[in-house]
Amino acid sequence: MNITKGTLTMRAPDDFHGHLREGALLLMLAPLVARVFKRMLVMPNREEAILSGGQAVRYYLQIKNLLEAEDLNDFEPLMTIQVTEQTTPEMILDAAANNVTAGKVYPRGMTTNSENGVLDYRKIYPALEAMQDCGMVASFHGESPDPTVDPIDREWAFARKILPLIAKKFPKLKIVMEHVTDGRTLKVVNDFENVAATVTVHHLLITMTDWHGKKLKPHLFCKPEAKRFRDRDALREFVFSGNPKAIFGTDMAPHPRSQKECDECSAGVFMPPDIALPILVELFEQHHALQRLEPFVSENGAKRYGLPLNQGTVTLEKKEWDIPGEYFGVIPFMAGKTLRWQFVGRV
Repeated sequence: MNITKGTLTMRAPDDFHGHLREGALLLMLAPLVARVFKRMLVMPNREEAILSGGQAVRYYLQIKNLLEAEDLNDFEPLMTIQVTEQTTPEMILDAAANNVTAGKVYPRGMTTNSENGVLDYRKIYPALEAMQDCGMVASFHGESPDPTVDPIDREWAFARKILPLIAKKFPKLKIVMEHVTDGRTLKVVNDFENVAATVTVHHLLITMTDWHGKKLKPHLFCKPEAKRFRDRDALREFVFSGNPKAIFGTDMAPHPRSQKECDECSAGVFMPPDIALPILVELFEQHHALQRLEPFVSENGAKRYGLPLNQGTVTLEKKEWDIPGEYFGVIPFMAGKTLRWQFVGRV
């Protein structure tokens, strides 16, 4: 990382948890992401879920062909499949042969398009064993599917009861707890060599007070929900300390306004990459941890996933600018707010 005269340059970053969606949203999101990030781990929970290696290849080619038309050929989507109770070891091996990077496990009914998610985690043990054998990463949306557990405690219930069983049974399986929100979860992550965690920008900033304090703010509602002040502070300590298990993922999860500003609104925060990086620079700068930023966004994830570090750089300039009120009909995080750093470009 190099900072001179109000300009910051660092290694090109990766996003190890993002949603590119499908249809019109994909057309708009893919170029937006590819101009900032070098790679993104693309989540499989579309309306038509990505369940097999063949489906992942078709989605990959769709993304690459779209970006070729925009002359953005140096961006690499890292593909995932959804692991369900019906996923077989043969399906895992086929996905690995088709260069699928990770298998994503969702608890049933807990987030967007997760109706086919897992209720009994023992039923996916054969798939997890195959993933361990072929080196595929197991990516968990870590919330308990037990409806009797209070929503605020569902991540902790998963981390306390389910995660240790899996980490011990499959000690060579690369496990990533996605978008952690509960400070107690981090203690479990640190207990196991084979477990790491992604952290989002918004969970480093907001708490439950922000999204349902004085008034409900649906554009800040996500799964897992932002939690207590102490949880936010624990996430900051995890990241600002330089812990190599801390991996950056935006969990960029856009929904049209009609699906957010309504009864039973969809879960997800829209975090465009040209907003995410400036916010992170400002946040790390405020906490005297700027030297920890590049490892967090450009190194930790690649090392955990066994990928080469990116070539090339991104540049940001210390210049105030206002976040747009919307991007193609979707309300972004901190819409209308002023940031002190601005993304300039990636080379």
